[in-house]
Amino acid sequence: MLVTDSPNFCSKLEILPILFTNFIKHMNLNSTVESRQFKELKIQKIIMEILKTEELIDENFLQGIIKKVETHRQSSRKYKIREKIVEYIKTHGKATAKDLSEFLHLSRNRCSEYLVEMEREGKLIGIRVNGKKYYGLKI
Repeated sequence: MLVTDSPNFCSKLEILPILFTNFIKHMNLNSTVESRQFKELKIQKIIMEILKTEELIDENFLQGIIKKVETHRQSSRKYKIREKIVEYIKTHGKATAKDLSEFLHLSRNRCSEYLVEMEREGKLIGIRVNGKKYYGLKI
């Protein structure tokens, strides 16, 4: 959520000039005009930094949420594809990357990546026969 979307955004912006004015009024009245101007500029700079920091925090928070949702969506899709691979092998007894690419409508290379990954995890076993690699479920 960006600062401008927060319900308190207007009140935050409306209160800053009031705080600034009150702070200036309560400043040492004996200070010189130059000193007061310097203090006013410093206060304005601090207020701007606070607002920028708040916006950055809100934007970073939003980006973090977007990243988590995207990661979850990708892992969810990956999980479904892996389930379909296991289902296909249970039904057909074995599978090649080409078989799965036709079944899943993915590239042969992508299917091969899934198969190799599942083989490394110990879920599948791969056997090469006459130049083709067949995968089956590990018993």
